[in-house]
Order: sequence, then structure tokens, then C-alpha cells
Amino acid sequence: MKKKIACSTCGLFLTYSPLDDNEKVVCPRCNSTLTRRMDSVTHMQFSVGICIYITLFLTLTFPLLTFTRFGVSGTISLLNAPEMLQKFQLPLLALFVFLTIIVLPVVFVTGVLFVYGHKVFNLKPTILTLLALKIIFRIKPWLMADVFIMGLIVTFIKLVGMASVYLDYAVYSYCFYAFFLMYFISKVDKYSLWNIYKKIEYPVEIKNQNYLLSGYEQCIHCLNVRKKSKVSIRCDRCHSKIDKTPSSKRNQAAWALLFAALIFYIPANFYPMMIFSIFGKNEPQTIISGVIYFLKNKEYFIGLIIFMASICIPLIKIFLLFWVYWTTHFESKYSYRSSLKRKKFFVFAESIGRWSMIDVFVVALLVALIQLNQLSSIIPGKGVIYFCLVVVCTMSSSLLFDSRMLWLRSDMHGENLEKKYGSNKAS
Repeated sequence: MKKKIACSTCGLFLTYSPLDDNEKVVCPRCNSTLTRRMDSVTHMQFSVGICIYITLFLTLTFPLLTFTRFGVSGTISLLNAPEMLQKFQLPLLALFVFLTIIVLPVVFVTGVLFVYGHKVFNLKPTILTLLALKIIFRIKPWLMADVFIMGLIVTFIKLVGMASVYLDYAVYSYCFYAFFLMYFISKVDKYSLWNIYKKIEYPVEIKNQNYLLSGYEQCIHCLNVRKKSKVSIRCDRCHSKIDKTPSSKRNQAAWALLFAALIFYIPANFYPMMIFSIFGKNEPQTIISGVIYFLKNKEYFIGLIIFMASICIPLIKIFLLFWVYWTTHFESKYSYRSSLKRKKFFVFAESIGRWSMIDVFVVALLVALIQLNQLSSIIPGKGVIYFCLVVVCTMSSSLLFDSRMLWLRSDMHGENLEKKYGSNKAS
């Protein structure tokens, strides 16, 4: 018996044959993965989740790095980084670092296991199940354990040329923690998880066409599809507000955040990211001067990473998002090929933005580690605040933008979708 599914990326409604274990459904138009069947993975996720809890506990128990300079030693743990930012009166930045590397990953894993538990133990979903589902998919883009590892590597290499630095046990446990977390995330399927709470009853009359042009609407939060309602603006499944058209306030907010990111990018490069204090003498260091420092010390690879993460990636993401938004709204010619090209650039821009946080994590680690009284210390600069705002604004902009707009106009002016796209095959 054929099953139905709607693509939340391009708006295509299609049918597919029942899947075997580990098979997936891919949209034939935009190549997005819509769902996958992973019966064997469900039980494995509990084992991986336990490994995440254990490795995180070990990371919080042991120190990360030990630093010795001028005969004075300093040691930091994972919690010291946000703690020191708080001491320098940067509470929001401290909270952001604390949430992205510790709290949100734990909440995400716990929420997913809680929902899986209803399927494994045949429990009836409750309002807590709905709340867990709403939370986990909103915080998923902000899990940055893997980015923090790169920040650790850059910090270690930067300190090697200054003093004696030792990797402690927590570094290794954190690497395992990040690995298990990334594996856990890769096996989470949004469509399947929401079906544990309540299955979607797709309309019978839609077949292989854009549901937005067929009198239907989709909740972007739980993927539910229903006939457009003039009475209710809330989703029947998750009770979230449904935007009546893709070109809504969400896309206006995406534009505003993109311009805000461009504005913040200017002071982020001119203000110092951190200030070195050696024997009472202050040496401000901007993003550019940090790159030059690594190049002078022949650390070309790390210099390239910082250059790419802190200078190129934000600019590339801002430019690509601006181009995607502009051509989506104002391009006079519409075609499926141009829509697919915009989609590829949008996905690329969305995936690289989070890696700009490397520099923020490096500053947090250095500030926490190098506090040797009058001999040597590091103070966070204004630049790190503006740079963090650039990352947050660009990420929020891409998350708010409704990607269905990339296809809507080409569908309105294009050929018949039912003839162009048949049933999708599992792959």
C-alpha cells in the first residue's frame, strides 16, 4: 500500500512504497531526505544516549587543559569557560556558551529518548511528549559540541608557542561525548518522531503536486498537512501557529536579521576579540591580528581555519543568504533549475554558519585559562560580543526563512508537477 508524505522544503506532495529498515525517502525535486525507517536504531539510541551522559559527566569531573608559564600554573574545566565570561560581566555570552556545549545537548538527548520511550514501552503520548517534541527540534541547530572541539584544538596550538600546555582527561572524554552526540543527532528523524505522538492523516485528493497551490497548508514545526482554514490558525497536531503563506513575517524577520548581521560584522572586525596583558602591558588582538599571529609562527593550517571561520564564512553566508532571498523575491524568470540552485546555496550557507563560533570558544577558553595575576592574563574584548551576534543573527535568519518560497513561484509559472514527478522510490 502506497504511503503519502509532503516535502517541507519545496512543497511537493508525493507517494512512496513502504520502506525496509534503514531505507529513506528522498524528495525527487529538491533532494531533501523526508523520512527514513530505522527500527533497529531506536533501541540503539538508548545505548548511545547513556554513553553521552557518561562521557559528559566525566568531562565535567576532570580538567580540560593545564597551562604553565613563568612558573605559575593554571587549570580549567569545561565549566570554567562560561564562569570566567560571567566574571568579566558578559553574562549573555557566558549563558550562550554554557547552553550550546552543555545544557542544550543534554535537553535534546533527554527529549528524544523520552519520545522514543513511548514507542519502545508502548506508552500513550501526553502533553509532555508534545512539549518535548517542540523543544528538541527548535534547539537542534544550536548544538555545538563539535564546533567546541575545533575551538579546543585551536586554543591548544595557540598556547603551545607561549608556554607548557597539557591535555587532561576531560579532553578525551569530551571528544567521545561530541562523537556520540553527532551520531545520535544523525539518527533522529523528525517525521518518525512526530508520528509517535500523532500520525498525520493526509488528504486523499492531493497527489504529486505543490500542496500550497492546491488549497492546503503545512505546519513547519510538526510537518502536519491540512486544508487551509479560515477559522483556526493553529496546527491540529502540535497547536503551533501556521503561516498562511510562505512569504510571511518569518521571511521579513529573516531579512532584518541578515542586515543586522552585516552591521554587527563591522565592529566585530575592528574591536579586539581579546586583550593580552603581560606584566601590566595590554596588547589588543583583533580577528585579523590573530590570523597574522598564527602565520608568523608558521601555524598556517590553524591560521587558515581562523581566517575561514572568522572572516570568510560570515561574509560568504551573508552574501549567499542575501542572493537567495533577493532572487527568490525579485527574480523575473522562474525555473526548477534556478530553484534547485538556490536551494543548494541556501543549504550550504545554513550548514557553514555555526562554525564561525570557533573564535568565540577560543576566546572563552583562553580567558578561563590564562589568569596569572600580574604576570599574564587575557581579557575578553568587545569584538567577541559583536562577533557572536553576527553568528546568532545569520543562523536565526536562515532558520526563519521559509525555503518553500524557493519553489512556489516556479510552480506557479511552471509545468504540471503531476506529470513531471512520479512516486518517489526509497533509496
